[in-house]
Amino acid sequence: MNSPSSPSDTPRFHNPVRNPQAANYILLTLVTFAITVVGTRLYLELTGYPQLGNKTFHIAHALWGGLFLMIAVMLLLIYVNRYMHTVSAIFAGIGVGLFIDEVGKFITQSNDYFFPLAAPIIYVAFLLFLLVYLSLRRRRLTRVRGEMYDVLEEFQEILDDDLQEREYTALVNRLQPLTRQTERPDLAALAQALLGFLESNTQNIRPDETNWMTRWLERVRRFENAWLDQVTSRRLLMAALTTLSFLSALTITLLLLVVFDRNTLGNLFVEDIIRDNIRVTGMTSFVSYLVLLSGQVVTGVLYIAALAFFWVRREMLAVNLGGAALIVSITVLNTLDFYFNQFTVVLDSLALFGVLILMLRYRARYFMPQSSGRESNQSSTQPTTP
Repeated sequence: MNSPSSPSDTPRFHNPVRNPQAANYILLTLVTFAITVVGTRLYLELTGYPQLGNKTFHIAHALWGGLFLMIAVMLLLIYVNRYMHTVSAIFAGIGVGLFIDEVGKFITQSNDYFFPLAAPIIYVAFLLFLLVYLSLRRRRLTRVRGEMYDVLEEFQEILDDDLQEREYTALVNRLQPLTRQTERPDLAALAQALLGFLESNTQNIRPDETNWMTRWLERVRRFENAWLDQVTSRRLLMAALTTLSFLSALTITLLLLVVFDRNTLGNLFVEDIIRDNIRVTGMTSFVSYLVLLSGQVVTGVLYIAALAFFWVRREMLAVNLGGAALIVSITVLNTLDFYFNQFTVVLDSLALFGVLILMLRYRARYFMPQSSGRESNQSSTQPTTP
């Protein structure tokens, strides 16, 4: 008869456990991917689209992308060091960027690198990476098994003789509750043994060091505290919303002219915007362009409403409306816009991302007590100047 502790009676756990550094690795892949695509397009534009090969062979950069992806996978399969995950994330971003940059060739019979649908596909891929990153940043409730995975990964610092004081303190604080849990008595015993090892003073604990990411974030925080107080941030947001509202008003005027005045399409200004757009080649693309303009009208109304609520001190409502309009613009409208204007929309997307980040930081700092420690949404603390 098998004993209670025999392998046949012990439950097995095969569900995957999330890497505690997953969000950082995905962010690194995301940034490298974006830089690779933009850098590749810019390089090809400046150099006249050179080709590596001869009359028979053409070594497309999608092949180099596949090579970088293969290296990224091999590094993960061969090495367990944490820094190799960082290298692999960078290589994966480069590989995905080089590969997806040639997506136009893969979706057309004519292998058309400049096919207009390629730019929206690349942009959607970027947004999907961003969505994964944002989902990974959310706090998660970690079960005992997952928590022990994280702890054991942190013990790599001891193996590399690189355990710093803050890492030592964090390990002790994570192990102590594990020793008291009753869900997994076996892991409680393991946690007690690991805690005893840490408290034995046999390991070399180094003074705290800051990496480049920590130093960069600290500089950003110092700049934010020194230059972006509530009044300044509010003025910047109102200036951005004013600009977006003005551009939207132009779009609204253009759309009304096209819809209600048949002679509008003969206007030189309108022709430059619509009829002379090389992507508007037929009724389908023309209707799609009108859909894009209509969406810009909707977001424009939201921008104007957000600006008005800022003026009347309804700031939380203003931030919510403005944030919603920015998210729709970035995710939906810019995807359509990439079809018609290709990679010239990159700067527009970066500007919208910048405004969205500023708006989210404004809400986090002044309307969320848990992040700022202040109840800033009370009327007594509102700034007195626009």
